[in-house]
Amino acid sequence: MVSSAPRTLREDHDRLERVLEASGLGLWELDLASGEFCVDARCARNLGYEPERLDASWNTGVAIIHPDDAVRVSRLFEAHLRGQTATLRYKTRMLTEARTWTWVAGHGRLVRDATGRPTHISGSVKNIDAERAMRAQLAHTARRLRHQSVHDPLTGLINRRGFEKRLSQLLQSARGHQRVHALCYLDLDHFKLVNDTCGHAAGDELLCQLPQVLRPVVRRPHALARLGGDEFALLLEDCPLDQAARIAEAARDAIRDFRFAWQGRFFAIGASVGVVGIDASTQGLGPVLGAADAACYIAKDQGSNQVHVSYPHDLAILRRRGEMRMVTRIKTALEENRFRLQYMSIAPLDGAIEPRHHELLLRMLDSRGELILPGTFLPAAERYQLMPLIDRWVIDHALRFLGEALKQAPGLAQHCFGINLSGESLRDSQLLDTIRQWLAQHAVPASMVYFELTETAAIANLGAAVEFMRGLKALGCQLALDDFGSGMSSFAYLKQLPVDYLKIDGGFIKDIVENPVDQAIVRAVQSVGSQMGIATIAEYVETPAIREALRTMGLHYAQGYAIAFPADLADFPLLRQPRAAASL
Repeated sequence: MVSSAPRTLREDHDRLERVLEASGLGLWELDLASGEFCVDARCARNLGYEPERLDASWNTGVAIIHPDDAVRVSRLFEAHLRGQTATLRYKTRMLTEARTWTWVAGHGRLVRDATGRPTHISGSVKNIDAERAMRAQLAHTARRLRHQSVHDPLTGLINRRGFEKRLSQLLQSARGHQRVHALCYLDLDHFKLVNDTCGHAAGDELLCQLPQVLRPVVRRPHALARLGGDEFALLLEDCPLDQAARIAEAARDAIRDFRFAWQGRFFAIGASVGVVGIDASTQGLGPVLGAADAACYIAKDQGSNQVHVSYPHDLAILRRRGEMRMVTRIKTALEENRFRLQYMSIAPLDGAIEPRHHELLLRMLDSRGELILPGTFLPAAERYQLMPLIDRWVIDHALRFLGEALKQAPGLAQHCFGINLSGESLRDSQLLDTIRQWLAQHAVPASMVYFELTETAAIANLGAAVEFMRGLKALGCQLALDDFGSGMSSFAYLKQLPVDYLKIDGGFIKDIVENPVDQAIVRAVQSVGSQMGIATIAEYVETPAIREALRTMGLHYAQGYAIAFPADLADFPLLRQPRAAASL
C-alpha cells in the first residue's frame, strides 16, 4: 500500500481558496468588542468595493444596507446575538461603490471564547443579483405560460380551458353560496361565408374584432371566451336568467348591427345565442354545457339572429337531448351492424300478375335485439346529417343480399326492389360511382333496382336531383318519386324529373272513399302520369274499399296493409335458405 505525502497547510489553504472562489462566497467578520467589520477580497467584490474602502465605509457609518432593509437585518443580528437563532441568515440590498444597490444573501454564526463569552460573528456573503434576475425571468415565463394556457392566442380572450375553469368556479359558488349565474353560448351565423369568399386571414380578423364589438355588452365581472372556431361563450356572474336574456339579446343585436369590412367588401354577421341559468340545482359542468349548446342549436334552427333561453323543463331542450341520445344509438348501430332490411310488396291493381315490385324498409335493432321503426330514429338521423351513412349501408347490404340470393333463385331477377334515398345523398358526388361499382361487384342487374326520392327532397335540391337521377337512369335503374302531391308545385317540377313511378302521398289516399277532393287530386295525378308515361302507385292502401276505388280510377299499383305487411327480406318467398344464413 502506497501512502500519499501529508498535505501542507498552504495546500489546504489554496484548496479552500479555490472552493470559495468557485462558490462565489465572500467571508466577513464582525468584532463585537470593537465593532470592527473585516472582509476578504471576495466579499468586497460581491459588494462592488475594494476591501479597504468597504471597511472604511462600514466603520465610518456609511449606510451600506438599504434603508428599507436596515431594521429587519438589525433585528436578525440581535436575535442571533441573544441566542434565538442558531444561524444568522439574511437577504438584503447593499450599496455598491458605484452608488447602486445590489442584492446579497449572507449567513453567519456567533463565535465564543473558551469561557463562553461571545467575541465575534463570522459569516459569508454572496451576490444574488443574477439569481434573482433569473428567478424573476422564470417567474415571468411561468406567468406568461399560465396566461397562454388559458387564453386564445388569436383573440386574447380566455380559451376553452380557462372558460371551463371559470365556469367550475361559478358552479361551486352557486352550490355553496346560493348565487345565481348564467351562461350564453354564441355561434356566428355567417362566418363560413367570410372564410369561403375572402380566406382565413379575413376570418381571423373578424374573430379579432368581435371582442371590440361586444365590449359595451360584456362588463366586469362578466367574461367572454372563445371556445373554438366561431363559437364563443359569455359567463354572466351574479346574473338572473331574465337579465341574462336581455344581455344575450344585446350581444345578438351588437353582432347583427356590425359590418365587417375586408378589402372593400362588407359582410353582415349574425349570431345564434343559447342561454341557460346556473344555480344550486345545476348538476355539473357537462350538463350545463350540453344545455347551453342545445339552446344555441335551437336558436340556430329557428333562423339567424335568434336567442333561445332555456328555462326549467324546456321541452325543446328535452327533445334535443332525446335526439342526441338517438344519434349515439344510430352511430353504435352502424358500427355494430345492427340494422335490418324488410320489404313490402307493391301489387298491380289490375290483378293480372303477382307483385313484382317491393320497397325495402329499414329497421334498427336496439341493444336487446328489438326492432326500432324508422319513424323513431330517422328524424334524428336527418337532423344530424347521418342519412348519407345510412343510405350507403342500405344500398351496400341490399345489393349484397340480392347478389347472393340470385345465385340460389335466378327467378328473382324478374322482381324489382326499391331503395329509399335521402335528400342529403343527392349531394354526395361519389355515390353514383359507388352504386355502379356495387352493382358490378355483386352481379345485380340494374333493372332489379329502383330508387325512391321524396318529392320534397327532389325539389329542394332540384339541380342535383336531376343530375343524379339521369346518372341512375344511365346505369339502367328505375326511379320513383315518393310522397307526390305533398309539395306546392308538384306538376310544375315533374317535367324536369326523369321518373318511372309516382307514389301518391298517403294523405290523399286514406280518406279517398269518402273525400271528393282527394278523389279529384288522385285523378289529376293519374291523368298527368298517364300523359307522361309514368306509372302511379298509391300508398296507405289499408282497406279493400280503398283498393277498389283506386282500381276504378285507373291507378297502376297499390301499397299498404290491404296488399301486404312488411316482412324480413331473408324470408322472401323465392328463397329457400335458412333465415340465419340470409341475415344482414
